[in-house]
Amino acid sequence: MKEPTRITPRDWLLLVVLMVVGVALGRVQNVARGRGEADALTSLVQTLVDAPAATVRGAAQGIDDFWLGLIRAPSLTRENRELRAKLAAAKLYQENLDALQGKISRLYRMLDLPETAGRKRVIGRVTAYWPHENRLTVSVGRRQGVITNLAVVNQDGLVGVVQTVEEDRCQVLLVTSPSQTVGAVALRDPPQPGLLKGQTPTRLLLEFVDTQSPLEVGDKVVTSGKSETIPGGIPIGRIIKIEHDADFGSRRAQVFPNVKVGEVTEVYVVL
Repeated sequence: MKEPTRITPRDWLLLVVLMVVGVALGRVQNVARGRGEADALTSLVQTLVDAPAATVRGAAQGIDDFWLGLIRAPSLTRENRELRAKLAAAKLYQENLDALQGKISRLYRMLDLPETAGRKRVIGRVTAYWPHENRLTVSVGRRQGVITNLAVVNQDGLVGVVQTVEEDRCQVLLVTSPSQTVGAVALRDPPQPGLLKGQTPTRLLLEFVDTQSPLEVGDKVVTSGKSETIPGGIPIGRIIKIEHDADFGSRRAQVFPNVKVGEVTEVYVVL
């Protein structure tokens, strides 16, 4: 049989001390409440509890966010794809709009070109560009009155010369072709005539008849009008360099063409 627990004098003393402390703390709390204040013990306990509680709350929120992210991941991925698709569509729309505005601007400039005296012209669309052959295919031909050796122009000037003709299309040899030679003049007073030959897409060579021709960089170059099929005064380009060879008695100039052949989309064939 288990013996009953004995209370020692030490236990009685500890019990009395706890009771006294409890009563004292109770009085302190009551006095603080009466003043509408928090007692020191309550503040200490709250401080000790708040820090771990904040950490626990932060961890719980992080866990909630993690699981919420996992749950919403497919939806977020779909939304991201949709936003990317809309952005790509907006970019494509703007590019198409810019291209159309550029085309409208070029057409207006072509419509503003002055008429060539005694000449008609038909508008054609460039359907193919052959850079290695220095050639364009244009959507007008015999049916529209086109014949070989006619001038082909756009809003910037001479594009080339008709090389071959079919019923509803023609091939145009570009002014920048090394196989192309055109009569031209540098606009001086008086005009300085010469023969223009293609070199590269960004350079033409004009060789002058008069080796003493007065020239300056920046002079405009136009067609001479000495051909039966190519009227005079069609802009070609500007002189960017002048060369003189006293030994061979030659004088020539490098000319930068007005027309950017890779960007030509509509042309006039001057009949």
